[in-house]
Amino acid sequence: MLDQTPVTRVVPTEAGVEVETADETFAAERVIITVGSWAKSLLATQGIDLPLKIMPCQLGFYQPKNPALFKPDTMPVFFAHMNGDFGEMPYGIPHDDDSIGYKLTTFYGWDTVEHPSEVDYTPDPDWVERIRDLARQYLPDAAGETISTRRCLYTVTPDKHFIVDTHPTHPQVVIGAGFSGHGFKFTTLMGKMLSDLAIAGSTVHDTSLFKLSRFQPVAV
Repeated sequence: MLDQTPVTRVVPTEAGVEVETADETFAAERVIITVGSWAKSLLATQGIDLPLKIMPCQLGFYQPKNPALFKPDTMPVFFAHMNGDFGEMPYGIPHDDDSIGYKLTTFYGWDTVEHPSEVDYTPDPDWVERIRDLARQYLPDAAGETISTRRCLYTVTPDKHFIVDTHPTHPQVVIGAGFSGHGFKFTTLMGKMLSDLAIAGSTVHDTSLFKLSRFQPVAV
């Protein structure tokens, strides 16, 4: 494992795949590409134009006015199908640890960027207040002091479903994309699907919802 080592190209060969970095080239029989928000640019070198939306988002953790009401055993995780000045589809996640606080943010409604390198990770204080206003309206006891806030990346497809498939012309290259920001909770199944495709070329699980072909990419 190489930390902080960007991959510049993935090159299918007759023997398998070559993975290029600035300093080294690695050879393998098969490769699984799961590079998050960098999938769009890396797969473009393969002639695959993925319509991924890269969205810098912001997370907020608040100290509830009555913490006992916002514990996992008293307050469920929620997603609200609504939008407004705060964004689109707000959600909240409780935590047992009061020092972490109550997580409140929105799933969609963020501006998009073409490449992750364009992202400014400085938290936006105005956003913190917009989310607090949302809490005041619907969850008044959650609108306490801000414990922490930070920015991260969401990456989604137009239909908001993942991509789990093999390269259209190079089956030794397996692609997993559209996960960033919301894929962790699905890792056990998605990891099994991806590893099956890499090792056996197929999986017993139904991947029809996640096919690359639904976006009609151009592959060369």
